[in-house]
Amino acid sequence: MVNVLSLACLVASATAAQKWPGLRTTFGINPFGGFFHPQPRTIAEAEAEGSGWHKIGSCGDGGKFLGNRYIEQFGHSLILIFDDAGYIAGSQSMVRTLYVDDSLVDLNAHPAYQLDYLGDWEAYFTTAYFVDPE
Repeated sequence: MVNVLSLACLVASATAAQKWPGLRTTFGINPFGGFFHPQPRTIAEAEAEGSGWHKIGSCGDGGKFLGNRYIEQFGHSLILIFDDAGYIAGSQSMVRTLYVDDSLVDLNAHPAYQLDYLGDWEAYFTTAYFVDPE
């Protein structure tokens, strides 16, 4: 029993000590063919000159979503969420209501989709938090 407990503690500490070597997303038919795109893992990387990311929300703005949210300048489908310490905490995908055909699917009936706004755009958001963003 002691050996099993020791092994469990060792695995837990090794898992906790792991660091993310990178964050990549993929868009394309062949996920093995160069479609893995590196993404920022910290606010500093997202705010670096020429990164193409800009802030759209923060932890203290009273919005519907927790965390500091950044979106690509020209992508508008991927939103990265960072915690107050400046590290990646989650991500969101967004689809504008303009592109949703309600006769095919009612996204209001799915709890994973949250209706909100990005500026003047009404959109549905799905959110995945990797850690607690607060």
